[in-house]
Amino acid sequence: MVKDRFNSALVPVVKQFLLLLPTAVAAKDSPLTSEDLPDLLNLYSGDLPAPSAVDAELFTWSTKWQSPSLQDEDRAALNSIVKLLGVTDSDFFPNVRVLLQIAATMAVTSAECERSISRLRHIKTCLRSTMAEERLNGLT
Repeated sequence: MVKDRFNSALVPVVKQFLLLLPTAVAAKDSPLTSEDLPDLLNLYSGDLPAPSAVDAELFTWSTKWQSPSLQDEDRAALNSIVKLLGVTDSDFFPNVRVLLQIAATMAVTSAECERSISRLRHIKTCLRSTMAEERLNGLT
């Protein structure tokens, strides 16, 4: 599904965004590190408020979601980037919060662009059918 919606160069980045979800963190045997998110961090390191603290923050993030006292239902309830963003404290997890904000604003479809192009093509076709030969040749 991810491969169908995103450019092949962005597929690893999108998959690494998904590693931040509580169910993915809980399923991992060890804490999340920057080595688990290389493409994501390389692409967005300039947007992070404290890039030097990413490993420590990811360790704390992992500890939070891998806690045995946390129920699977609680993790599953936050298995949406938008819901997770609503409960992520920007004081404790500034880098993770920024990454979640980026993930929440990524375009998941190109429908808007496709509609605009389609409409533009329609307008050009209508205009071309009403133009004289000289002006029509000037468009190409």
